[in-house]
Amino acid sequence: MSDPVAVVRVSVLKTGQLQAGPVLSYLLEHPSGKNALYGLGLKSDLAAYPPAVQPAIKEQAAVPPNTDLAWRLEEAERERDTFAAAVLPSTHWTHVGAPMHLLPSCPLLVGAGTLARLPGYPINEGAEVLHLDLPVKARVVKEVTEEDIFGDGSAVVLAAEGNPGALDVRVRTAAGPVLLVGSEGRTAEGQVLSTADAALEARLDADGPWEVALVA
Repeated sequence: MSDPVAVVRVSVLKTGQLQAGPVLSYLLEHPSGKNALYGLGLKSDLAAYPPAVQPAIKEQAAVPPNTDLAWRLEEAERERDTFAAAVLPSTHWTHVGAPMHLLPSCPLLVGAGTLARLPGYPINEGAEVLHLDLPVKARVVKEVTEEDIFGDGSAVVLAAEGNPGALDVRVRTAAGPVLLVGSEGRTAEGQVLSTADAALEARLDADGPWEVALVA
């Protein structure tokens, strides 16, 4: 039985770089040993994105991570079979990453209306998402407006206010509640926990191999 007051450890992952700043994803670690991801960052191979988003990739001077997130997690000894869910903040190219590298047992949680955009590229040549990135026949791809990831209220997916089809995650941590919004984390007081903080950005660049503890 899950601890009703369980708290989740949140770590920020640098999963690429844009001209405006780092691309962030979040690792959520539950005391049960289950994990979840919020955002998958950039693909390691930018050429794999559909033609429709290539101009934006060039305009924003995107720099990819050396390896896709799923493989980096495995290298850091986070077994892929521990993941209860991967949450896409949206289907924007900076969040989608390479979900095909997650095990099929890991459901992909997406916002309302996402599946209506299928088929993706190359079936639909103008699509901004690869068809393989939302593999409805290979894994559970679930549209949600609210979802309790670990079943005890410690990490709850919510439809983003004012942004149709986007998802936030409200997380209960030892330091208090945190709301993950796109590439940002916010405390209950509204403090932004992101690499907009120059000191945190320096730690992300300097510390290895890829993880920086954001909240205890």
